[in-house]
Amino acid sequence: MNLLKVDLQGGQVRLPDGSFVPATGLLQSLSEGAYTLGMRPHHLYLERPSDSALEVMTEVSVTEITGSESFVHVSYSAERWVVLAHGVQDLAAGDRLAVHIDPGRLFVFGPDEQLVASPAMQAAA
Repeated sequence: MNLLKVDLQGGQVRLPDGSFVPATGLLQSLSEGAYTLGMRPHHLYLERPSDSALEVMTEVSVTEITGSESFVHVSYSAERWVVLAHGVQDLAAGDRLAVHIDPGRLFVFGPDEQLVASPAMQAAA
């Protein structure tokens, strides 16, 4: 699972680079504070999946092309993520790449590392 530490403040998500984005999806109903977001590789996107998706600029480390899909390894802040993208993605190490995070697909962990929100929890509510 790909991880990202964030802070929720006043309806905004403060990202590690100091920028703020609106708290949408699962993040809207959470109290202010520090959280860790968990994202599966197939829930990170190279194209914006919805208007509410968060966009972060990453740097490509390596791309593994497996035929009909590609594993794109990227760095964002101090984190290293893997994006599972459809199709052949011919990207070079060092390329800047926008990665989109669907806030409805997040796993959200509190400061105690306990799960506080997930897509399954949202569906059950």
